Amino acid sequence: MTVLEQLGAHVARGGAAPPREALRLHVADTVGAWIAGSATPEGRALAKFGANQESVSDRVATNCALARLSEIDDIHLASGITPGALVVPAALTIAASLGRRDVALGEAIAVGYDAMVRLGAALGGPSILYRGIWPTYFAAPFGVAAVASRLLGLTETQAAHALGIALILASPGVGRPGGATTSRWLAIGNAARNGVTAALSAQSGSREICASSKENSFPRSTASRRIRRCSSMSARC
Repeated sequence: MTVLEQLGAHVARGGAAPPREALRLHVADTVGAWIAGSATPEGRALAKFGANQESVSDRVATNCALARLSEIDDIHLASGITPGALVVPAALTIAASLGRRDVALGEAIAVGYDAMVRLGAALGGPSILYRGIWPTYFAAPFGVAAVASRLLGLTETQAAHALGIALILASPGVGRPGGATTSRWLAIGNAARNGVTAALSAQSGSREICASSKENSFPRSTASRRIRRCSSMSARC
């Protein structure tokens, strides 16, 4: 089983919902950040831009951007990742579109947090941040793809493909945008949108990883090369 296949199995079938109190705190904290971000000039500009975009992926992009731009969302220090602003709005938005109000929502949030934090740790998030790489931006498609895969009910193989496609769509940074209203938050929203796109494309049959690979070997794919680079980068940091 490849690394992506193992992660795909975990995303599709593993990861119990977190304890109710922990889930409530994460959701309440992120929704608070989401509301705060929406009240800023940048938030109002983003909301206006996204007002006429009706697809689920577009709504995910806007909602994640609004939560993240608040700069009061949660952070996992060891990985350098701020997962809540990507995972929680994505999960709530996708679940609402599917009419999901059951335990799957909590499970999707759990696997989304897990996926983002695992990738951030593999990247050596706190160290690469000083190299101009934004760990949360890089991991956003991966985490949102995990959330979407769980809520859409993807198979283990489809979820593995979704994660691989998300890695292909990932980007390391946005440079140093400036001004009263920057493109930084538009970019993080687009990264979240890419995670939804990855899951939907995998559901429709798009493939990234090799179906036949040796036990514990990496498939010969762009996504797997990025995972190998993440591991080696983490070792050097």
